Amino acid sequence: MLGKIPEEVCINLLEKYQKEKKSLTETITAPEQKAQTIRDDAANADEFIRRLKAYMEIPQLTCEMCIELIEFIPVDECPGKYSKAPREIHIYYKLIDKKSSAEQIASWGANGNEKV
Repeated sequence: MLGKIPEEVCINLLEKYQKEKKSLTETITAPEQKAQTIRDDAANADEFIRRLKAYMEIPQLTCEMCIELIEFIPVDECPGKYSKAPREIHIYYKLIDKKSSAEQIASWGANGNEKV
């Protein structure tokens, strides 16, 4: 009747408000981050295509092309000293592969392979 809200009710309303605000902030942040990732991926793909177009008419792979387009190339370990068994070669391109170079090297090295 006096127009006053009890302190307990005020605290309860404030806590509900803070929870709702935090929930809404998280709901907005996730799509914004995903949209930024999509924009970054598109920009990286465009840059990679631009670099690749510069070498469209070149019939042979050159050192310059490798430096500009390829991040690194790991080769699996040879199964035996004189083995002719095939080995896997993994090519990681700049601007295209999603993981950072450090993450790729760490995950690749964890599989027991060697770097070349």
